[in-house]
Amino acid sequence: MPGRVRIIPALVAAEVSDLVGRRRGPDAAASFLQALEDFEVEAPLPNEWLRWPDSIRTCP
Repeated sequence: MPGRVRIIPALVAAEVSDLVGRRRGPDAAASFLQALEDFEVEAPLPNEWLRWPDSIRTCP
């Protein structure tokens, strides 16, 4: 999509890559990571690290 910034959280990319690798093998995981070339992969912000424990504790 020209003109649109596509962002994916780094932790999502890592988790999906791991899941794809376990279910479809290393070639599929590598292909997934290569497909992220046009995305901006962003690390969590410092304040996001502090919110996650509460989110995890409140999930069923």
